[in-house]
Amino acid sequence: MTSKPHYLLVLLATTLLGISVSCDRNGFVSAYLRLREDSPLPSWVVLPAGTTRDQVSVAITIYEATTTPKWKVRFVIRDKRRWIFSTIQEQKGEGYWHPDSEREKAPAGTYPNWVIIDVGGKKDVYEQSEANDLVRIVKK
Repeated sequence: MTSKPHYLLVLLATTLLGISVSCDRNGFVSAYLRLREDSPLPSWVVLPAGTTRDQVSVAITIYEATTTPKWKVRFVIRDKRRWIFSTIQEQKGEGYWHPDSEREKAPAGTYPNWVIIDVGGKKDVYEQSEANDLVRIVKK
């Protein structure tokens, strides 16, 4: 027969595992996105000499906003030609809904939707046109 404290330990361990999987050092992860291959790079990106747009990938992590209408965003620019030490640049910024996405329905559930992400004072508009993890930079 198993005692009640054993169940509590299993529940606690499961809860802690769930929190650790959905959280990193910046907070609770809301989404992992990728910049489309046909999209221009963010305006703040500076590639090393000899590196072209088609040789890099951009990973975007969105963190839950808990107390403000803006949320944290982390970008990692990687060299697709390298397996080790592939990170070229990493930056943090903050995002918020573009005015065209502020509708009566929740913007995240309606496509296309747009967000503005500000990194170091440079703002770009990102469009998600369908329900997947791909976004692109647009002029809006």
